[in-house]
Amino acid sequence: MKIAIFVDDNGKTLPFHTKGTIELYVSQGDSWRSARRIPLEKDECMSLADIRSRIRYVASEIEDCQVFVVETIKSLCIAIFEANGITIWKDQGIACEALDYIREQEEKNQEKKVKSCCCDSPQCRTTCPSVEISATF
Repeated sequence: MKIAIFVDDNGKTLPFHTKGTIELYVSQGDSWRSARRIPLEKDECMSLADIRSRIRYVASEIEDCQVFVVETIKSLCIAIFEANGITIWKDQGIACEALDYIREQEEKNQEKKVKSCCCDSPQCRTTCPSVEISATF
């Protein structure tokens, strides 16, 4: 798993609109290592197009990472990130200390998504292949 955190020079989580560095962490078993550092400039007075461009830039730089941690972020930015498949976590302090917790919560969220497949819907219970398989046992 990869987790990207927007931090200052001391590793403290920053608001998304400020100048800082994206620290990309990769899990290796039970530990984490910093895989990449990506500088990001300040963006307080940006148009919607500029904000989208900034988010696309971040998404392309963190590649297949699906978790981005910031101190604060505007709800519009959260919606754009989520539309790009990236979950936003808010954290105040030294976010790298919360990497294990974030991973655990993300794994739980993935399990919930798998469990809430279309078979939970009454409309597909008669046509879903997984229902047919479970009915044969």
